[in-house]
Amino acid sequence: MTSAKKRGLGRGLEALLGPKAAAEAPALEATPTDTLRVLPIDALTPGKYQPRRAMDPAKLTELAESIKAQGVMQPILVRAIDSTPGAERYEIVAGERRWRAAKVAGLREVPTIVATLTDREAAEWGVVENLQREDLNTMDRAFGLKNLLEQFGLSQSDVAERVGLDRSSVANLVRLTDLELPIQDLLREGKLGLGHGKALLSAPKGSGREKLANQAASQAWSVRRLERAAGANTEPGLGTADASRAPSHDPLRADAAIRELERQLGEHLGTKVRIATGASRTKGRIMLDFYTLEHFDGLMKLMGVELKS
Repeated sequence: MTSAKKRGLGRGLEALLGPKAAAEAPALEATPTDTLRVLPIDALTPGKYQPRRAMDPAKLTELAESIKAQGVMQPILVRAIDSTPGAERYEIVAGERRWRAAKVAGLREVPTIVATLTDREAAEWGVVENLQREDLNTMDRAFGLKNLLEQFGLSQSDVAERVGLDRSSVANLVRLTDLELPIQDLLREGKLGLGHGKALLSAPKGSGREKLANQAASQAWSVRRLERAAGANTEPGLGTADASRAPSHDPLRADAAIRELERQLGEHLGTKVRIATGASRTKGRIMLDFYTLEHFDGLMKLMGVELKS
């Protein structure tokens, strides 16, 4: 097991599988105890837990050119799925882009590390390996995390610990899978970012939200502008305290002090806070976002509310 410190989202195999499993599982880097083998390229098959659903053809071609010149520099992590002599098959756990690029480059064999991994370990490896890459799009990240939650019965806290994210980041990403498919496509194609996706979740479901997303993408809206528009759709009879979306004749809505109060409350509670006022400007409501039941319970405790079972 290498002692090199992981950077970015990954926190190493120990954080991923736990201390005991980490001691038993193979590292991505070759060591004397790893099963390092050169395998026929056609003996490998894409992993069923691969979170990456789309690969940029131009970047794949660029990687293929590099492989033509230098070969596959990092072995592909695989696990055996058919050990029949003469017909062995291996599933790719990490390194599918290298495998596809090697095929484009015309290679017949590729270096691999053959590991013994359970389905859950293979899924975790695939998610972590891809999360560490900047070019993995938002929706592939979201579905990769959702797969760990649903297929293996892990909690958001479990997944967060294994992939090196905080729990709120896991919750925010997974919630994006509730968006309509056309909106998911905009996120997958990079026409909208994570912040845009989070803003759209506050708008009502349906064609109106899709229209809002398309408008934001085509006009290159900032996240803040989309938040204002989504909030207006959510509360048609109320406005937030944001001056840029409030009528100029309504000084209360444009009051910077209220915006500052939203910010302070948000920092104190650890969630998004919106203060909305009615037409009378003498009453309104405070809206708090929560993303899971655990998050809701935490908000109640912060506000001094004792939940009775």
